[in-house]
Amino acid sequence: MRLFSFSTLLLVITLPLRGAAVEQSLGQNLSYLRVHELPADLPKTAAAPRGALVLDLRFAHATENDAVAFGAWLKFYARPQSPVFVLANDQTDQSLLASLNGPEKPAGIVTLGPAKEGLNWDVPVKIPPEADRIAYDLFEHGASVDQLIVRKVEKVRRDEASMAKTWTGATTPTENEDAEESDSAPAAPGAEKPPATVPPLDLVLQRAVQLHRALLALKKIPAR
Repeated sequence: MRLFSFSTLLLVITLPLRGAAVEQSLGQNLSYLRVHELPADLPKTAAAPRGALVLDLRFAHATENDAVAFGAWLKFYARPQSPVFVLANDQTDQSLLASLNGPEKPAGIVTLGPAKEGLNWDVPVKIPPEADRIAYDLFEHGASVDQLIVRKVEKVRRDEASMAKTWTGATTPTENEDAEESDSAPAAPGAEKPPATVPPLDLVLQRAVQLHRALLALKKIPAR
C-alpha cells in the first residue's frame, strides 16, 4: 500500500482552497468544524444542545481582533463535559495559538497538531508537515472524513486512555509513534501486484476522534 504519488498530491495542494466553513457530524455527539474565517465560522455560543467539537484551525489566519473574539468564544463554549479538540499547526496564526497556551487556556480544551520543537500541543502527532498539508487539502477537495480517518479510528491508544482517566480539561500526554499498516494479501505466483493508491490518513484529526471515543468509553463525557 502506498500513498498518492508526490506529483499528484502536489497538484492537489496547489488548487484553490478556502470556501465556507465546513461542518460534519463525527457521530456520538461529536462534530467537526473547519474554520476559514474568524470569528464568523465559529458556532453560536447560544446553540443547544452542545456536544464535543473538533475545531480545525490548521492554516487559519486572524487579525488581533479576531484572536480576541476567538479567545472569548473559547472561554464560553468549552467545558470538560463538552470539550473542544483544537487542531493546529505551525501555520496557524500565532495570535490564535496564544489563546491555547498558558493560564489563559480554558478548561475543556485539548490541542493537537504535528509534533515540532517549540510547539507544545497537548497531543503532539508524529506526521510530516507535508503529509499534514496533503490530508488537509484532500478534505477541501471532496474527501470525506471517513476516508481520512476510518482505517484506524477504532483503535484506542494507551496514551489516550491514560489521558481520559485523568481528564481535567488540560493535560499533556505523550505521543507514541504510529505503526504503519501494510497490505498483507499475497500476490499470485509470477505476477507483480500493482501498488494500491490510497489517500493519506489525517493523523491529527484521527487522533482527536480516538481521544473523544476513549473519553466516551470511560464515561468522562456524555454520549448525547
